[in-house]
Amino acid sequence: MRHRHSPLDGLRLTWKNRLLLLFVAALCAALLTLLWRKLDNAEDVRLEDEARITAEQVKQRLEAWVDLQIEALETVVDADEPDFADSMGGFERHAQRLLDRGDGYAEINWVSPRGVIKRILPEDPDRNPHGFNLRRGSLGTIQALDRARDDRKPSRAPVRRHKQGMWIDTFVPIRLDGGPLLGYVQGVFHVGNLIDACLAEAPLRTDYRWRITEADGTRAHTHPFDASEGAWPHANPTSVRVVDLDWDLELAPTPEHIAAVHSIADELAFGAGLGITLLLVFLLRGTLLS
Repeated sequence: MRHRHSPLDGLRLTWKNRLLLLFVAALCAALLTLLWRKLDNAEDVRLEDEARITAEQVKQRLEAWVDLQIEALETVVDADEPDFADSMGGFERHAQRLLDRGDGYAEINWVSPRGVIKRILPEDPDRNPHGFNLRRGSLGTIQALDRARDDRKPSRAPVRRHKQGMWIDTFVPIRLDGGPLLGYVQGVFHVGNLIDACLAEAPLRTDYRWRITEADGTRAHTHPFDASEGAWPHANPTSVRVVDLDWDLELAPTPEHIAAVHSIADELAFGAGLGITLLLVFLLRGTLLS
């Protein structure tokens, strides 16, 4: 019997040609997916690199600001002042000069070797009244006094909460001419002032969020517009030396900044690539049929 040819036989592809079209389509789709993922990974790497560099810059700023405050507090202990060890006159003169600068300490106190506050500048009995014994306070404060006495170096206590926010107490031991401990100069500054001075730029506050914690987990500061807990994408953790104790700083791009970096341009390019793939398959099919 003779085979009858259908008029549609010329519009049909052999199974080999169909496999060829399927292979070309799958290959193009795989290449497009690989390229899209590579571009997406490049954006992630960029975000992580930016976060790492920004965290390092913030770390250096915070450490430099605190070091500057400690150096200024050490000038209060001036061995060249003959009346410094014998009266409060030398202390008050130096302390007031430092307070008048208005860019660091909110309070400077004279503390006896036993940890009793003898003089407060400026007067503010609401915070630490005269005669208050710091050694009856927190363990962190007691340990800071001990380190300053034993190491003969400035020290600090972990942050403490007050009704106006978080505060840091720093202590500089007073020893004139290498003699016995005469007491401490206590400098108190607000964590918020530290952050405002070191992270003032608007892009830094809008593109990044941060969490600062003490070694025991106490939260020293959090980004004012983001107090969310849990893991942050592209976060970069680092330590910040604050006098003689470290802070743990975690800095990450905000969701808005991540969205801005991950623009829809990649998705549009992927869609355009799929369209080109379909056109290529259609043209190849026409070539195989002709």
